[in-house]
Amino acid sequence: FPATNTTTLAIPATETDLSLIPVLAFDFEAGFEGWSAQSGTFVRDDAHAAAGGSWYLQSSANQANQCDVVESPEVILTAASTLAVFSYYDIEDGPTWWDRANISVLDGSSTTVVEPDGGRPYDVSGGSANGTCGTADEAGWAGTNASWGGSTFSASALGSAGLAGRPISFDVRYGTDGLVEGSGFAFDLFELTDVLQTGPDLQSDTCTPETPLFSDGFETGDTSAWSGP
Repeated sequence: FPATNTTTLAIPATETDLSLIPVLAFDFEAGFEGWSAQSGTFVRDDAHAAAGGSWYLQSSANQANQCDVVESPEVILTAASTLAVFSYYDIEDGPTWWDRANISVLDGSSTTVVEPDGGRPYDVSGGSANGTCGTADEAGWAGTNASWGGSTFSASALGSAGLAGRPISFDVRYGTDGLVEGSGFAFDLFELTDVLQTGPDLQSDTCTPETPLFSDGFETGDTSAWSGP
């Protein structure tokens, strides 16, 4: 008998629609919830009482020359989208600011740091020298805040109007140099408002015949609707 070859054909994103999500919250109680580590170490941890529930995401701790990056699932912002997140960290302090953590928007090949404009601010201002793990000259959290504190990013701080309507994701990164390291960076309750996500198909599976724009079987002999040279 001839050999049998088996092929699996996958067609993603069929029978789906975009749905507006008023609040999209990641509390990491059920796992990574679509987040994925892109570099270094980010794990679920419950060593500290979390900002919400028991679990949160935690970078490496007390490690030199680390570049820890974790990326969110893809979402589509609207012009009204905002962000809120809780953080807990012990990071090498200034004044040289080699170690820091921050949040960026990933828009295609472009990566842009976003800065909170409410709640717990960044400790390092943008343009500060040094930095590792792609944070050189970027704003970020540093020093020690050994309790959970919330930071908020308005639609203006996120640049939501300019990003609206196309898929983006977020990355959280934490970098250290080879000298002083703290116990790292943790975050919890990463909440976005007014975003679009792909969900179940909301359309009927019944096809309604459309009235044709034009039909002529020439049965009557009337060709007045036609024209020729």
